[in-house]
Amino acid sequence: MRAYARWLDGRAFAPRTPLPALDGPGVFETVRCERGELAFLDAHLARLERGARALGLRWPPPWPPGGALQGVARSIHEARALRLAWAPPHLLIVARPIDPSPEGAPALLAEPGSLAPPLPAGVKTIARAAYDARRAEAHAHGAFEVLVLARNGELVEGTISNVFVAKEGVLATPPLGTGALPGIVRGALLAGLSRRPLVDSWGRTWTVAERTLARADLERAGEVLLTNSVQRVVGLARLAGLRDDLPGSYGPVASALLARVLELEREASPR
Repeated sequence: MRAYARWLDGRAFAPRTPLPALDGPGVFETVRCERGELAFLDAHLARLERGARALGLRWPPPWPPGGALQGVARSIHEARALRLAWAPPHLLIVARPIDPSPEGAPALLAEPGSLAPPLPAGVKTIARAAYDARRAEAHAHGAFEVLVLARNGELVEGTISNVFVAKEGVLATPPLGTGALPGIVRGALLAGLSRRPLVDSWGRTWTVAERTLARADLERAGEVLLTNSVQRVVGLARLAGLRDDLPGSYGPVASALLARVLELEREASPR
């Protein structure tokens, strides 16, 4: 497989082959693949099905999504992000290289209510043009991510990530009722840290909780952390216009959290 391997409706095809337009309603998952292993595969497939059923899409697809991902993964030796989309009648997989996690990651804070989470809430829908456009604009100005605030000022998520705020021994993440996507790494951490709290590199213990968060919590946080299935954990170094003193991915919580995600990935892998 080449760097941008593609699979469509039961067969692999050349990278220069035009992609079909996925115009109708659809769902997608982006799965991290390393050495042929697909991280949190079962959780991704379960969320794909929930989303498809919520949108009223035909289920299951004619081609098993798990088998399709595994078939592509067997042909890939470098770390890749596999984006699988189900937008009937097409099941499409595109593999792309994984960018290194930014060491001094900056983020922007959207104005409250200026960026609404894709609907329906909790579904990883392909209809996310506003999120994609806002992040592309921010990326062009050197930012890694945009944090979304609801109209009432509550923190929701990033455009490609969930958010955890480390403060006073608690890793807090916005509840799903805000419209936040039920991220795969987010869910794994909520379950894993509930069983065994995190101990950071300074020896401090951190529990985890879903909690309503706002701008003031970002101002007082020791660390602000982003999670997703591809980058795993990214520690922010700067929030434009708000903070320029965050430790980034070298922070003691960020490094410990990344180690725990790697552990949870191994636990979730088929034996």
